[in-house]
Amino acid sequence: MIAKIEPAVSPTGSAEPQDMSPPEDRDPGAWPLLTLVVGAIDSGKTTFLQRWYDAWQWGDGFLSVKRFEDSRLTGYDLKRISTGERCPWSRMVGEDFGGRQPWIEVGPFRMFREGFSFAAGIVDSVTASQVGPMILDEAGPLELRGTGFAPLLKKLLAGNYRTIVVVRDFCLSEFLTRFPTENPRIVRVEKNR
Repeated sequence: MIAKIEPAVSPTGSAEPQDMSPPEDRDPGAWPLLTLVVGAIDSGKTTFLQRWYDAWQWGDGFLSVKRFEDSRLTGYDLKRISTGERCPWSRMVGEDFGGRQPWIEVGPFRMFREGFSFAAGIVDSVTASQVGPMILDEAGPLELRGTGFAPLLKKLLAGNYRTIVVVRDFCLSEFLTRFPTENPRIVRVEKNR
């Protein structure tokens, strides 16, 4: 996977290259309010963020990790980055829901309320501890409809809490309209060819 960081455009229109290394003294105020990790489905966005966290040990949050059984995708779990703790987030239709009641339906996936509660608890913990940017994987069609993690994103941005969000490339334009933020940093992740 290759990560390309787009230059941030200042209010004067000049572009300044940025990187993803934490600021000196890990001062959150020196970090952009919103960093978007953008790429196609299966381009390596989640892997990029895990590697970034492993390298810098800064911030915290959750990743949406694929769940497989016998090499077959069965759904996604949310994983807290700092602890590895996991919670079921979605399962595909036809898979065992483990007694859980689906909350939201998205294509072949059924999302569970307990996953949302797990994510909300992580947001509360990270913002209270001020450990660095909140990492949220991911904002997609659900969030663009105002559901899923949309309330968490609104809370983070309204509170001026530094946030890194995974966004699918085809959702980027609408995301920027729905969650307007001055000078977001955009990091594009592409598969190695």
